[in-house]
Amino acid sequence: MSAWCAVAGARPRCRDRLTSAVPRAQAVAAAVVLDNCVHIPCLYLPTFYCMREFSKPASSTLAPADVVRLGLGDYRSNLWDDVCLQACIFVPVQIANFGFNPPHLRVPTVVAAGAVWVTCLSYFRGGGRSSEPQAET
Repeated sequence: MSAWCAVAGARPRCRDRLTSAVPRAQAVAAAVVLDNCVHIPCLYLPTFYCMREFSKPASSTLAPADVVRLGLGDYRSNLWDDVCLQACIFVPVQIANFGFNPPHLRVPTVVAAGAVWVTCLSYFRGGGRSSEPQAET
Protein backbone atom coordinates (compact mmCIF):
# COMPACT_ATOMS: atom_id res chain seq x y z
CA MET A 1 0.00 0.00 0.00
CA SER A 2 2.94 2.32 0.58
CA ALA A 3 3.79 2.36 -3.12
CA TRP A 4 0.17 3.16 -3.95
CA CYS A 5 0.14 5.99 -1.42
CA ALA A 6 3.35 7.44 -2.89
CA VAL A 7 2.02 7.22 -6.45
CA ALA A 8 -1.30 8.74 -5.49
CA GLY A 9 0.44 11.60 -3.70
CA ALA A 10 -1.22 10.77 -0.41
CA ARG A 11 0.14 11.69 2.97
CA PRO A 12 2.67 9.34 4.61
CA ARG A 13 0.08 8.15 7.14
CA CYS A 14 -2.15 6.82 4.34
CA ARG A 15 -1.15 3.24 5.09
CA ASP A 16 -2.12 3.59 8.73
CA ARG A 17 -5.55 4.89 7.79
CA LEU A 18 -6.16 2.13 5.26
CA THR A 19 -5.05 -0.71 7.50
CA SER A 20 -6.61 0.47 10.75
CA ALA A 21 -10.17 0.03 9.44
CA VAL A 22 -10.17 -3.66 10.37
CA PRO A 23 -8.00 -4.95 13.21
CA ARG A 24 -5.34 -7.39 12.04
CA ALA A 25 -6.61 -10.40 14.00
CA GLN A 26 -10.09 -10.01 12.54
CA ALA A 27 -8.68 -9.72 9.02
CA VAL A 28 -6.61 -12.89 9.49
CA ALA A 29 -9.59 -14.77 10.91
CA ALA A 30 -11.81 -13.60 8.05
CA ALA A 31 -9.26 -14.72 5.43
CA VAL A 32 -8.83 -18.13 7.07
CA VAL A 33 -12.59 -18.70 7.44
CA LEU A 34 -13.35 -17.56 3.89
CA ASP A 35 -10.73 -19.83 2.37
CA ASN A 36 -11.40 -22.89 4.50
CA CYS A 37 -15.19 -22.67 4.77
CA VAL A 38 -16.12 -21.27 1.36
CA HIS A 39 -13.37 -21.46 -1.23
CA ILE A 40 -12.00 -24.97 -0.70
CA PRO A 41 -15.24 -26.86 0.08
CA CYS A 42 -17.49 -25.02 -2.39
CA LEU A 43 -15.17 -24.31 -5.32
CA TYR A 44 -11.89 -26.20 -5.16
CA LEU A 45 -13.09 -29.68 -4.16
CA PRO A 46 -16.02 -29.96 -6.62
CA THR A 47 -13.68 -28.82 -9.40
CA PHE A 48 -11.06 -31.38 -8.34
CA TYR A 49 -13.53 -34.27 -8.38
CA CYS A 50 -15.11 -33.28 -11.70
CA MET A 51 -11.71 -32.90 -13.37
CA ARG A 52 -10.61 -36.22 -11.90
CA GLU A 53 -13.64 -37.89 -13.47
CA PHE A 54 -12.98 -36.22 -16.83
CA SER A 55 -9.41 -37.53 -16.78
CA LYS A 56 -10.49 -41.18 -16.43
CA PRO A 57 -10.52 -43.19 -19.67
CA ALA A 58 -14.08 -44.39 -19.06
CA SER A 59 -15.37 -40.81 -19.15
CA SER A 60 -14.84 -40.57 -22.91
CA THR A 61 -17.91 -42.78 -23.44
CA LEU A 62 -20.15 -40.73 -21.12
CA ALA A 63 -21.97 -37.46 -21.65
CA PRO A 64 -20.28 -34.50 -19.89
CA ALA A 65 -23.28 -34.06 -17.58
CA ASP A 66 -22.93 -37.68 -16.46
CA VAL A 67 -19.21 -37.23 -15.77
CA VAL A 68 -19.94 -34.13 -13.69
CA ARG A 69 -22.66 -36.04 -11.84
CA LEU A 70 -20.17 -38.81 -10.99
CA GLY A 71 -17.59 -36.27 -9.87
CA LEU A 72 -20.05 -34.46 -7.64
CA GLY A 73 -21.16 -37.78 -6.18
CA ASP A 74 -17.58 -38.53 -5.15
CA TYR A 75 -17.28 -34.98 -3.83
CA ARG A 76 -20.33 -35.41 -1.61
CA SER A 77 -19.21 -38.78 -0.27
CA ASN A 78 -15.71 -37.51 0.61
CA LEU A 79 -16.56 -33.95 1.65
CA TRP A 80 -16.23 -34.27 5.42
CA ASP A 81 -12.93 -36.19 5.29
CA ASP A 82 -11.47 -33.80 2.71
CA VAL A 83 -12.51 -30.69 4.63
CA CYS A 84 -10.97 -32.08 7.82
CA LEU A 85 -7.75 -32.92 5.98
CA GLN A 86 -7.46 -29.51 4.36
CA ALA A 87 -8.24 -27.78 7.66
CA CYS A 88 -5.41 -29.69 9.35
CA ILE A 89 -3.03 -28.35 6.72
CA PHE A 90 -4.30 -24.91 5.80
CA VAL A 91 -5.70 -23.42 9.02
CA PRO A 92 -2.37 -23.39 10.89
CA VAL A 93 -0.45 -22.42 7.76
CA GLN A 94 -2.78 -19.55 6.94
CA ILE A 95 -2.88 -18.23 10.50
CA ALA A 96 0.91 -18.14 10.58
CA ASN A 97 1.15 -16.88 7.01
CA PHE A 98 -1.34 -14.01 7.20
CA GLY A 99 -0.63 -13.20 10.84
CA PHE A 100 3.14 -13.24 11.01
CA ASN A 101 4.81 -13.66 7.61
CA PRO A 102 6.05 -10.59 5.78
CA PRO A 103 4.29 -10.05 2.44
CA HIS A 104 7.22 -11.29 0.34
CA LEU A 105 7.10 -14.72 2.03
CA ARG A 106 3.34 -15.28 1.82
CA VAL A 107 3.22 -16.70 -1.71
CA PRO A 108 6.10 -19.19 -1.19
CA THR A 109 4.45 -20.34 2.06
CA VAL A 110 1.10 -20.93 0.36
CA VAL A 111 2.82 -22.73 -2.52
CA ALA A 112 4.65 -25.06 -0.12
CA ALA A 113 1.45 -25.80 1.80
CA GLY A 114 -0.37 -26.30 -1.50
CA ALA A 115 2.22 -28.87 -2.57
CA VAL A 116 1.63 -30.81 0.66
CA TRP A 117 -2.15 -30.53 0.17
CA VAL A 118 -2.08 -31.73 -3.45
CA THR A 119 0.18 -34.62 -2.46
CA CYS A 120 -2.22 -35.68 0.30
CA LEU A 121 -5.28 -35.24 -1.90
CA SER A 122 -3.72 -37.18 -4.76
CA TYR A 123 -2.59 -39.95 -2.44
CA PHE A 124 -5.99 -40.34 -0.77
CA ARG A 125 -8.30 -39.51 -3.69
CA GLY A 126 -6.34 -39.37 -6.93
CA GLY A 127 -6.02 -42.85 -8.32
CA GLY A 128 -8.51 -45.63 -8.53
CA ARG A 129 -7.29 -48.45 -6.38
CA SER A 130 -7.85 -51.85 -7.84
CA SER A 131 -9.49 -54.41 -5.57
CA GLU A 132 -8.05 -57.26 -7.62
CA PRO A 133 -4.52 -58.43 -6.88
CA GLN A 134 -2.15 -57.75 -9.73
CA ALA A 135 -0.50 -60.71 -11.38
CA GLU A 136 3.21 -60.99 -10.84
CA THR A 137 5.35 -61.07 -13.95
